[in-house]
Amino acid sequence: MAEKEHQKLLLLGLSFSSALIAASVYLYKFHYFQINTALDIPKSYFKTRTLKGIALKIPDGDNLRLYHCPTLKSSWRIKNELKNIKTHPYNSSEKNIKPTQKLSEKTINVRLYGIDAPEIGHFGNKSQKFAVEAREFLQSLVLGKKLFILPLKIDIYNRVVAVVYIKNFWFFNRDISSEMIKAGMATIYEGRDIAYHSGLNSLVLEEMKAKSNKIGIWSQSKKNLESPRDYKTRIRKIKQNKI
Repeated sequence: MAEKEHQKLLLLGLSFSSALIAASVYLYKFHYFQINTALDIPKSYFKTRTLKGIALKIPDGDNLRLYHCPTLKSSWRIKNELKNIKTHPYNSSEKNIKPTQKLSEKTINVRLYGIDAPEIGHFGNKSQKFAVEAREFLQSLVLGKKLFILPLKIDIYNRVVAVVYIKNFWFFNRDISSEMIKAGMATIYEGRDIAYHSGLNSLVLEEMKAKSNKIGIWSQSKKNLESPRDYKTRIRKIKQNKI
């Protein structure tokens, strides 16, 4: 009897230890593990799990750099880690701090799903009309704020295409792609590689309203209006002709 009782206690102990290890692995993997770049996002997260973070940089009207904030990582530790990232917007007030980590190595490059914002000019090309306004509008929505993203796919530029939203209240999510479309600061993305999400149907309706009300980019005449996709096609042809 004593031997059987001993075996039962041993099995219970092993079961408890296994459960404790499994729980620890789960908590680390899903609530403490730091994701530094888009390519670090586990495949199991896509279309199933959201990530929380802070927007540190807005390159243009449909992209942002997100610093991942795991659920179990303390705000004190997050704040200290942010101080070591170059071009972090809050470093300007910290004169004694010399950032050592690159933004590209410590932030997730996020492409907003379903939309295409006017292009900022690069390599001597002129920016599209409303390109600067679109970037500034996106900055006003998200820069320095806590965001949630639902990863959908990785694009050809190694960015994660994602649903990006802010939680204003417990039961209300503010879709950032939707906000850009409603403000006339972006068009529906027209590429063949579009990442599907149920919110796309709403974006189409919101774009129709923005067009009808001539908001933002839709305030231009048809003669002057050039979609981001048409702009990129035109610039690509110019480059090809120079070769």
